[in-house]
Amino acid sequence: MLPCNIDRWAGGFMGWGQQVRIRHVTSGRYLGITHDHNVVTVHRGKADEDTTSFYLRQTKASYTGFRSINLNSLDNQLLPLLRIKLLFIHAKFGKI
Repeated sequence: MLPCNIDRWAGGFMGWGQQVRIRHVTSGRYLGITHDHNVVTVHRGKADEDTTSFYLRQTKASYTGFRSINLNSLDNQLLPLLRIKLLFIHAKFGKI
């Protein structure tokens, strides 16, 4: 899941450059990076914004991982998403 950091109570669309937290669906733990740059999962009660906040970015580099998918069967709105790589950049450290 990608909960938004700005309005935790509001649903809706997220935009590029927005601050998000990456949460595991079944365990509820958040992905984080510690001050010594180790990647960890953090319990929801101990997750602070400095450790678990990421920015959602895009790059228009070519991506060929979806060539095996029949693009004619997909909804037209999904096609632009298949051509973009998502980057999650840590808000405090700038790490991907």
